[in-house]
Amino acid sequence: MGTNNNPLWKQLIAEKYGLEQSEWHTKYSKQPYGYSIWKGINKYTELFKSNCIFRLGDGTRISFWIDIWVGDQPLFQRFPAVYGVCATKNHTISQMYNVNAEIWELGITRRVHDNVISEIATLLHLLETNGVTPSSSADVRLWKDGHQAGEFTFKKCYQWLVTRNIVEENQTECVHPKIIWSKLWPAKVSFFLWLATKNKVLTQDKLIKRRWRDWANHCYLCINDEETSRHLLLHCSTAIYIWNFFKVEFHLNWVLPHSIHTALSTWPCSSIRSRKSLVIKALPVAILWNLWKERNRRAFKNKSSTTAKIIQSIKHIIAYWLYLQPEFQKISLKQFMINWKTVVFEPP
Repeated sequence: MGTNNNPLWKQLIAEKYGLEQSEWHTKYSKQPYGYSIWKGINKYTELFKSNCIFRLGDGTRISFWIDIWVGDQPLFQRFPAVYGVCATKNHTISQMYNVNAEIWELGITRRVHDNVISEIATLLHLLETNGVTPSSSADVRLWKDGHQAGEFTFKKCYQWLVTRNIVEENQTECVHPKIIWSKLWPAKVSFFLWLATKNKVLTQDKLIKRRWRDWANHCYLCINDEETSRHLLLHCSTAIYIWNFFKVEFHLNWVLPHSIHTALSTWPCSSIRSRKSLVIKALPVAILWNLWKERNRRAFKNKSSTTAKIIQSIKHIIAYWLYLQPEFQKISLKQFMINWKTVVFEPP
């Protein structure tokens, strides 16, 4: 739970979820309501622990067998035979070390075979040559960054998760973070994209599974099929028309895929910054966002827009997102919206 001993955020989380004995992590909650976000975070606790190492202090918060504090593996993995016969599986380092006698007490109280004796001798030799024993300072948890260990940061942790393909359970459904999280559009749009790529948007099929309401599932845009996030944002007749309209307008060599994450991952973007390339980059985001807004307008306000008006709204919101970019200098928002083709397709 961090290097700071008692910050306010730690007090709040500890009060709600409770802490393990070592106080490095919270307990795993089994409550049905109000804990879903923390349960999602806790799914990666064991993976998180595998990339943490400890610098020994007084040894009161480091598990002798489970935590990584000698070498690059937990001792229970390096010495499985000793771990299997000892009675100290859950002990901390301070409980395993006799300060007065200055010896390690492994808690083996029965006769063992020769292979176990050999492992015991190797373990004691390792502890002796390592030369690390409990002191009066506090235990410190470090984050492994490649071959080095240093202070934990969220950026290091997220990059590590991405490289191990842990961010998405299915590697084929992993969308590069830069495609979703961009300064070109608002943060709330990025969060919507993140939900859409994970198929977690609250469309009617999701609400029915939650037994939120007993109704006939129907798409608000086409009225013909059941509403799912993929259908609503990609395969609805209204959505197909809009995607094809912009594909033709920008002469894009792109085929409408089966899933949203594939649509974003395969969308043709140029690495050269220009007016047209910026608009093309923001285009799929604006389409998805406006389709979702139109769906909510029809669902909650009982108002609908024509397909032509939705297309115009997509152009307007792209203009609103991009008109402050350097490529659009000396072009007002009004000019951008009114003279779309002149601004986008003609070089500055």
